[in-house]
Amino acid sequence: MKAGRILIAALGLLLAVGVAAWAQESILLRYQFNPEETRAYDLNVTGGGRVVLSLPQLGDMNLPLAMTINGSFEMHTQGVDTEGNGEVSVSLGEMALEVAVMDRVMHLTLDLEKGKALVDGREVALPGAEAGEGSALSKLIFVLSPRGQLLDVQGVEEFAAALRRLNPAGPLSPVNPANLVNLKQMLQGYSPELPEGPVKPGDTWVQTMQVPLPGRAEPAEMSTEFLLQKIGEIGGHRIARIGLLSAWTIKDLPLPAAAPDRPSPGRLDSLAIAAEGQIYHDADAGFLHSARLAVTMDMDLTGTPPAGPLPLPAGDQAGAAPNPPGAGGQAPAGTENPPAPKISLKDLRLFYNIYPKGGVSAAAED
Repeated sequence: MKAGRILIAALGLLLAVGVAAWAQESILLRYQFNPEETRAYDLNVTGGGRVVLSLPQLGDMNLPLAMTINGSFEMHTQGVDTEGNGEVSVSLGEMALEVAVMDRVMHLTLDLEKGKALVDGREVALPGAEAGEGSALSKLIFVLSPRGQLLDVQGVEEFAAALRRLNPAGPLSPVNPANLVNLKQMLQGYSPELPEGPVKPGDTWVQTMQVPLPGRAEPAEMSTEFLLQKIGEIGGHRIARIGLLSAWTIKDLPLPAAAPDRPSPGRLDSLAIAAEGQIYHDADAGFLHSARLAVTMDMDLTGTPPAGPLPLPAGDQAGAAPNPPGAGGQAPAGTENPPAPKISLKDLRLFYNIYPKGGVSAAAED
């Protein structure tokens, strides 16, 4: 009996050593693109924060904000070249959005492919729907390397043209060629890159991107640090749990005008974004299994003051005396320098969950 217990203990020790060795072995993480392959995902976003408004003649308003988004999307591989680079398009399914501001709740169901929306149960046709415009996003084709590097974005001109038709007064009308180049650069940060060589749990790598900013010659730099936290298993496949951490801050940035003959709508005083979470990569099949992210954002924006003096409130006389110096309070109507409107997002925190359609996130397996 004693010999049996010793044998069982020895077998257990050997098993533990074997598992530990397997967990620590290096692994090469790559995407494997297969022509005409489609992968479908569900998306859930929850969270909220505060909207702070400071408007002339109305004072300051502090508005609690909460939101929930439930939707889906598909990633379709249209082609693969001889080097294994994939041409991938993204299509959005129906999105259900619930936004609560104070005691007002709005329900929005959006189907960009069909060009329709339901706002609190009332159907609304989206601009461009009558022309069969569909989702502008579907015009883009992303060329991705096996490491996940965004090598090119095809269809940018068609994408911009679709935006122009959906919103003729938008910042891409008329299309500025520099905007198209900037769009490609900005999209690069939305494709997490895998490490160049094999890694084992505890190894880290950094992805750095240059973000073009309107009105500035030099782009801003944003870095994301990745950490291979664990190699687990789901359905017989090795799943790499990759942690990520990113932070980005910009200040004093003029907002682009909607058209060359229009003034800037204001200035972005500050924007701070931080993201942390995990990406679950199927190391055997070579694709994104699921992801969970927490994104925090704080923003302060000052609008362009209205042109000319503010109108006098009803009942006031034009000759009424202004507030005496030092009296404080709001600037009187009719002053030469009306105050600028301001809007801020405070403590906005959103939690993203992406998982195989009809399934669950790999986080549930941890």
